[in-house]
Amino acid sequence: RYDPDVPHHGQLQIVAIKRQDTGEWALPGGMVDPGEHLSAAVRREFTEEAGNIQSDEGKAVFASLTDELFSGGEVVYTGYVDDPRNTDNAWMETTAYHFHCNDTMAKLLPLYHGDDAAAVTWMNVGSAQHANLYASHCEWVNSVMERLDIAQGRLGGKAEGAPHDRKASRTSNFSLPKNVSINVSKLSKGPGLFSNR
Repeated sequence: RYDPDVPHHGQLQIVAIKRQDTGEWALPGGMVDPGEHLSAAVRREFTEEAGNIQSDEGKAVFASLTDELFSGGEVVYTGYVDDPRNTDNAWMETTAYHFHCNDTMAKLLPLYHGDDAAAVTWMNVGSAQHANLYASHCEWVNSVMERLDIAQGRLGGKAEGAPHDRKASRTSNFSLPKNVSINVSKLSKGPGLFSNR
């Protein structure tokens, strides 16, 4: 989304959570539970980490907005994730998606962290926090920024701290990828939105 407090779509933002285990900022996400459909895992993980709303009315608003938000998505990355939990015998692989959040939805979507996250925020793309996202998350966001710039026929300025000279975007989108976790000894579809948890 664009920050609604910055006129003329001046600041692109993403949803980010502060991980309980490492204290690092990351894209929301997690693993798919046994027998769970991937689309259900995406919503569950996002709700657990960014939609811990207590009131019934607030839960209904959040559910309606996430129904719309997760009704589509585009694959932006599939493959190995540079995750600190990887070993020689087990590693993370992911499929990351981009979901569109229009300005109206972005203003209405409440964010409240759950037990898995210490905090949740709309994070400015190009900030120091964005440049230091957990594992490969910054690369995924930067990939989306590049794609959006190309699709719109323009190239923005370099995002501060963005690796590999990725370009910053000026669009009304934010990213919410889903993940797949693969363990050498056990193949299991993994997760949620942005991170491998």
